[in-house]
Amino acid sequence: MSWFIRSIRKLEADLVEVEAEISLLRCEQIVLLGQLDSARASQAYGSRSLVDGASARLDMNRHTVC
Repeated sequence: MSWFIRSIRKLEADLVEVEAEISLLRCEQIVLLGQLDSARASQAYGSRSLVDGASARLDMNRHTVC
């Protein structure tokens, strides 16, 4: 039974590590979206908003862009 508990702890630790990596990538994504918004990139491509432009051109979920 103790091998199973250690295995669960290892799985949990791995999950925490992966979630930390995802969080870092999300932060980078937010910074980049902010830069695109500042540059008014969406208007350059004919979109009315950053949400419209990013969701159409970058194939992103509208909720991610918001």
